[in-house]
Amino acid sequence: MKRISSPIIVALIFASGMALFGAGVGFRLLYYPAWFLISGKLFESRPVITGGALDQPSLHKYLFIFAVCATWSGLVVLTARVLTNPRRRSALLTFRICAMLVYVTPLAGLTCTLYEVIRYMATMGFTPRRLIAAVVCVVGYFAVAVFLHWACRFRLPWRPNQTLHWTGATTVLGT
Repeated sequence: MKRISSPIIVALIFASGMALFGAGVGFRLLYYPAWFLISGKLFESRPVITGGALDQPSLHKYLFIFAVCATWSGLVVLTARVLTNPRRRSALLTFRICAMLVYVTPLAGLTCTLYEVIRYMATMGFTPRRLIAAVVCVVGYFAVAVFLHWACRFRLPWRPNQTLHWTGATTVLGT
């Protein structure tokens, strides 16, 4: 399979994947958590809504947005990873930048969830379920970081002479 070497095509893969997602679920879902966080509306004084209402800011809505956006973003990143040529520096750099940008919305949704859970615990006190919700958010951050680290790290085919000489292992191995 021939891989894509053009950075423009790599960026278009990401853009088309996110456009398909936006067309399927609505473009508001793509920017809502990030806009809510950046505009400061998250930090306004309002009651914490814990019910499963998806028509207003609630804990369930932010976690739902994180799950849906992270899943779709993962599929877009994996597709682009398979199609990108890792030997071309410009295509690889474009892939890495786009992979980070695609995860802005899921991470913003997770940040909103964690903030609301912490605010809820500060208002109503600690319970095991609230603590589990905070732990789920932290695990979500860790999972996204591990996935992006794996996705952005391409391994080139190993060439013994160049790699061993470059690392200085040739003197240790005596070759």
